[in-house]
Amino acid sequence: MKKISVIFILFFLTFIVNAQKKEDFLQDEDSLKVLANLILSGKDDFVKYNANARFVLLMENSLLKENSIDYPYDSLKSIKILCAPDKKVRLVNWVIVKKDGTFEYFAFLQLYNKQKKGYDIISLQDKSDEIQFPDIQICDHNKWYGALYYKIIQNKYAGKKYYTLLGWDGNDLISNKKIIEVLTVGAKNKPVFGAQIFSGIGKKNSKRIFFEYSESTTLALRYENQFMSKGKNRKNMIVFDHLSPLDKSMEGNMQYYVPDTNIQDAFYFKNGKWHYIKDIDARNPKEKKHKIRNRTEHNHQLDNSH
Repeated sequence: MKKISVIFILFFLTFIVNAQKKEDFLQDEDSLKVLANLILSGKDDFVKYNANARFVLLMENSLLKENSIDYPYDSLKSIKILCAPDKKVRLVNWVIVKKDGTFEYFAFLQLYNKQKKGYDIISLQDKSDEIQFPDIQICDHNKWYGALYYKIIQNKYAGKKYYTLLGWDGNDLISNKKIIEVLTVGAKNKPVFGAQIFSGIGKKNSKRIFFEYSESTTLALRYENQFMSKGKNRKNMIVFDHLSPLDKSMEGNMQYYVPDTNIQDAFYFKNGKWHYIKDIDARNPKEKKHKIRNRTEHNHQLDNSH
């Protein structure tokens, strides 16, 4: 009888402790939600950055709590939270849209540390303006090409894990960018952004892939199961619209590039590389897209496929 009583007491105490931890996260989330709304729609840059400074501190403190990896923070609608299937990597990511129409990106990475048997919390510093050759440069958390990510894809080859990120960058007032970024975990459990694993497109030493296109349009970039050729050889692939200038005379001026009608290209992962394939047989119906109607309203141009 005593044994049953002890078990019941232990169970009850565990329940109380877990309930208290959940309440702590709920309180954090309520405060974070208020700040996230100010970051998104504050009346000016001062208000946004002031809220952002407080958000960064509170978010970091919350992520440092035990079992935060399992808490979804799902009421933070303007904050992108992506978790890899193996739960070794989670990204908390957001953007400030400034009054002049430019963007600054922020993120925390939760990286599992095998030695600590817990998670390291790493802040990413957006240094896009300082990266001279972004398509070929390897970056780290202190010098990150900032973007708003909406999809994480996990692959493994020869014992090495690759986390491929699909993201959006508002770039400037005349063009936007979509990005295929590669995240790996390097020495001392530090993130490494960029990897020479792209074949068939871009430069031979490309570390990430950029698609720049007109501000007036949208570009599909998503991960889905598609046919490589007419009804044959279906694979999971990164599928994207093929871009062309509105007129041949505009070639090279990316603000005039728009998607070709019903033409899509793709990357498929094999033997540790993303291999480019042109003009796939994309039969799935395209999903609806969100468009930026007005940058000052802070609506982000992301496909509704993530």
